[in-house]
Amino acid sequence: MCSVSRATEFIDVRLKVGEDIFPSHRIVLAANSDYFHAMFAHGMKESNQEMIELKDENISTEALQIMMDSIYSGDLHVNDENVFEVLLAVDHLQVESVVEQCCEYLQTEIVQLRFDVPTYCRICTIADRHGLTDLQEATFVYVR
Repeated sequence: MCSVSRATEFIDVRLKVGEDIFPSHRIVLAANSDYFHAMFAHGMKESNQEMIELKDENISTEALQIMMDSIYSGDLHVNDENVFEVLLAVDHLQVESVVEQCCEYLQTEIVQLRFDVPTYCRICTIADRHGLTDLQEATFVYVR
């Protein structure tokens, strides 16, 4: 009997951020991210690499772990301290489902419950810079 866990079966790519490695499945990444879909489907050099190093400064180990947990389980584990970092990473990697989850978190947990001017400015700046119009509109509602 094979003792390999189903979660680690058929691993065909590893993502590297700093010194940390994230075993993954190309099909899962491509199905959840336009960034990875383009990478794997359009013949980029990374499409055949076993290890892909993500060097962008917006992608931290913690943010990538949260993203991976979300696309594999559907659960988003963000809090007030990391939600902005995760949002920037998943927006860069074009993981729309996690972008939406982060925006929902910001709308319900921060904008509605703990509204203050510095947080409002930060949310507006991120929403504007990344074209997150739903988040921008939801934030404007609480200013009026």
